[in-house]
Amino acid sequence: MSDSQPQRGNVNISGGETKVEGDVVGTKIVNLPPESQPPSGSSLPRRERKFIPRKKAMDEVRAALKKGSAAIVGVGGMGGVGKTELAKFFAGELKNVFDDVMWVDVNDRTLAIVHGEMARMLGIKLPDNTDDQGRHSALCAVLRDQRWLIIFDDVRKNFSLELCLPPEPCSALITSRLHDLSHVKTISLDVMEPDEALQLLRAEISDEGVDKEIEAAKVLCASCVYHPLALILAAARLRKRLNVASPIKTFSDNLKDRLTQLRVDQKGKDASLEANFDLSYAELNDDQKKRWRALAVFAPTGFATPAAAH
Repeated sequence: MSDSQPQRGNVNISGGETKVEGDVVGTKIVNLPPESQPPSGSSLPRRERKFIPRKKAMDEVRAALKKGSAAIVGVGGMGGVGKTELAKFFAGELKNVFDDVMWVDVNDRTLAIVHGEMARMLGIKLPDNTDDQGRHSALCAVLRDQRWLIIFDDVRKNFSLELCLPPEPCSALITSRLHDLSHVKTISLDVMEPDEALQLLRAEISDEGVDKEIEAAKVLCASCVYHPLALILAAARLRKRLNVASPIKTFSDNLKDRLTQLRVDQKGKDASLEANFDLSYAELNDDQKKRWRALAVFAPTGFATPAAAH
């Protein structure tokens, strides 16, 4: 067995020292007993919709990953601009470039939980009685002689990202609304270009549906400020109206009317999203509206699907 390829096993940490059930050659860990179940680092999230390339940001991310780690952040902390979708694309594109790709959902999880998830994907076990630095050191000991791409999705404020970043030759790709991420190069992802927004609308509705009302479709994209989430919300409702005359124009006119009302005290991308949500909410029945309002209890942190279902 080559000592440049550590095998996965059981890592125990106590008293600030790393103890491994295996052989140690110099600073390298070798001959570790394998886990009874294989790691799941290669299990990546599926893309739910057709990917629309964002060339400028993609070129910047590729260049940054060649030098180390990178973070995709929304301009002005904006959500819904496609950060996670872009990370999913790179997970698929780069899975054959790296030894493996690990996807970690961060959101509101603690550092200890994230460390535990990373350990599970690496096929190692961390004890409960070690500190943050000790867990990070153990993870780095396994990763040091491998080349993994680790994707941390939705890193939030007060999360200690520096205690998750892998050592060279690994790389990390982070998505976040934060711009003050230390140790990594940040690439700002803005709303789409007009042609990208039109591609998204085609993918969400159909080429035929958009071609029938191409000028109205362009107006709709502009009314949505080329914001991906706003366009996806609009398209979801448009798909129910394709059997009526001029569905895109009718919807676009309604959206512009709502935007005009909102711009009394709002403007731009946030107003576009709120207008889309308002139009969607208006179509719910009374029971659905009550359930939707109940989700406001999760407003400070967001909600997981099981919680929303309950």
